[in-house]
Amino acid sequence: MTILKTIGNVTTTSASSFSGAVTLNESALAYETLKTVLGDDFYPENAVAEWTDIMVDEDGYFAVFGEDSLTTDTQVKFIKVEPNSDLVKKYEYFSNI
Repeated sequence: MTILKTIGNVTTTSASSFSGAVTLNESALAYETLKTVLGDDFYPENAVAEWTDIMVDEDGYFAVFGEDSLTTDTQVKFIKVEPNSDLVKKYEYFSNI
């Protein structure tokens, strides 16, 4: 499985910090990338509303893990990532819709 190069450390904040971000629908890539820095057990075995994705805002690309639905302003863990060319193309597409 492909993973992205991470930049910096994992940070925790509320989902509202990503309210203007573009979601790239790359949950598997975000999961595998976060697993390399958070360990194999970061994602609950009996997950109900948890999610991962790659999100892009004015500060860059991020692998993000949310503990509940985005609509609840849940707590999220995230780390900045270096995007590959596919992510850049996907972001350009989604941001021009």
